[in-house]
Amino acid sequence: MRQKLKILLVISLMSFMSAACNPFESPEPVIGGVIKTLDGGASYRFYNLINGAQKGITLSNFSIARLRFSPDEPGVVFAASYGGGLFRSKDLAVSWDQVMAKLQTTYDFVIDPLEPKTLYACGSFNTHGKIVKSEDGGGSWNEVYTEASPENPVRSVAIGSRGEVYGALANGNLIVSLDKGSSWKPVYNFGTRINRIEYTLGRLFVLLQGTGVYASADMGNTFDDISGALRDDSFFAVLKRDRVSAFNQMYVSQNGSVYVSTNNGIYMSPNLGRNWTALVLPLYKNDVNFYAIAQSEADPNVIYAGVSNTVFQSSDGGKNWRTFAVQTAGFVNYLLPDLENPDIAYGGIFIGQ
Repeated sequence: MRQKLKILLVISLMSFMSAACNPFESPEPVIGGVIKTLDGGASYRFYNLINGAQKGITLSNFSIARLRFSPDEPGVVFAASYGGGLFRSKDLAVSWDQVMAKLQTTYDFVIDPLEPKTLYACGSFNTHGKIVKSEDGGGSWNEVYTEASPENPVRSVAIGSRGEVYGALANGNLIVSLDKGSSWKPVYNFGTRINRIEYTLGRLFVLLQGTGVYASADMGNTFDDISGALRDDSFFAVLKRDRVSAFNQMYVSQNGSVYVSTNNGIYMSPNLGRNWTALVLPLYKNDVNFYAIAQSEADPNVIYAGVSNTVFQSSDGGKNWRTFAVQTAGFVNYLLPDLENPDIAYGGIFIGQ
């Protein structure tokens, strides 16, 4: 009898899998977690299965702050979440494993390009900002930095070309470690909230929520204001828009293009900030918060952007757009195009902390 029951269960499961559009989607109403397109943004599906999780617990329960590919393991994707720590998928997001839960809120993480098994993640725990480190690909973690002042999370981390590790605090302090996290020192104080830092093209890029993008080529000792035009009234007078008051996210591509999403549109510089232009999306109005923005490294003409619960995709450098509304009560917070196929992209949904 038990053997017959097993056979019936297997047959039922096979029938379900053949009938379902995506057998890996959560059966519960999905509002948060990770989405993915395989057709250039024409459609998206949720990929939220957590291996070994209790019934009803999927990535749909969490907001996603950041997504990254492993630099040396094809098929491996990491996702930082609010409330769930850090997750890793070894099958291109089909299923996920929780690999770090030391932070209540995980804002960002970075993988050492020279030592891909080394990861740093940042956020907060018990009201204090923290940075944690793994040297075995996420198998185990140790705290390497704890901020003394409360309500001052570490919002972003980056690794420089000399192996230095940068941490960005909410209050505007930028710190650096020259010994892989063993010790830290302050390197610059912006005096206002830092939303994100990135190290690429031999520069450290810093996005300040109130004033825009700054870049340093000398390990953070000095910074150039590369988005000053986006605070110029004459620039917005031409566009017939109000000035930007909040800079939300940035993306710096390998070809030197810089994108920033704001409370009043998405702006792009093709030359590291020397000139700026507005991306024109098919929207009734632009005075809404734009968050996710990314350019395909496989095809620079392909751009992905997120506005509320809608993903925009352009294949001609922003001249024309296709849209897809994701069935979520949250908004599209992060977008990660595939490194080789510009028609494939991953997204993270934010539903609140």
